[in-house]
Amino acid sequence: MELINGMARNVRSSSTGADALDLDLGGRDVRLEKVAQESLVQDGDELIVAGRREAAVVVGYAYRNITQGYGCRASCQSDGFVGVITLLFFVGACWAAFGAHSEIPLFLWTQRVLYFGLALLFAVFTIVQIISIVEKFLAGFRVNQAAIETVRGTAHNVRHSKDNCTAYFDVDARHIELSMPRTIVIASDDEVVVAGQRAGGILAGMDYRNVTQGVTGRSWTVYGFISRLLLIGVILAFDIAVLWFGSDDAAIFIALRRALALAFTMGILVFALDRFFRWRVDLEAWRRVRSGTP
Repeated sequence: MELINGMARNVRSSSTGADALDLDLGGRDVRLEKVAQESLVQDGDELIVAGRREAAVVVGYAYRNITQGYGCRASCQSDGFVGVITLLFFVGACWAAFGAHSEIPLFLWTQRVLYFGLALLFAVFTIVQIISIVEKFLAGFRVNQAAIETVRGTAHNVRHSKDNCTAYFDVDARHIELSMPRTIVIASDDEVVVAGQRAGGILAGMDYRNVTQGVTGRSWTVYGFISRLLLIGVILAFDIAVLWFGSDDAAIFIALRRALALAFTMGILVFALDRFFRWRVDLEAWRRVRSGTP
């Protein structure tokens, strides 16, 4: 996995298809997937890109446009769809292998070896798709981690929203915007440490520490993290209990039900993977705020 940052130059539509962009970044040839028409990269935009090198081109799995203030990750839909299909074929091949029968031992074991060989092949295809999904999530994490900036200094020109959950202020020459789920305690001339991601000329703060008043604030809560874990656990338990260990039916219905359980499990794990890497980014910002260093 390579991480590249710099100014985008020579942005153009890729010759590989209309849904990709080719550009020069930090002296490297980079290819990006266009996620949305309103999120197009332009010449002169500052980017951070994470991806894999293929021949002479770095294929970006995720990037963050610092100038325009947004981030994108390559879609996992095709990987997930192919992974579910190959997983279903894997289950079917295993089912056929265990259900094979013949009065002639040679024919019996020939069938089983053939079906188990197909099951192994489909298992490899499924693992490849899972690895691709993990790499894309990892690329998104590395980009967001690299985009975190830490600012420490005296707050000036502090302005709060009516509910005091949003604050605008300057630290040295940096314009900072903080939005929290709770009241922000920052006043003019307070020494603060802020970690966030730059969007154009503004640092969108994620966490802060008011050194003067001894107050800290973060954009996430332990309760929210634990509630998501519990939700994932409940859904996974329901999936296993109802679909995998459901009532006895005909053999074909048992196979279909368990294949569906595996498909749901894969979807749940992808969701959990997304939550995990977002939590890692939040923890990194919180670590920098508490240490007061980049």
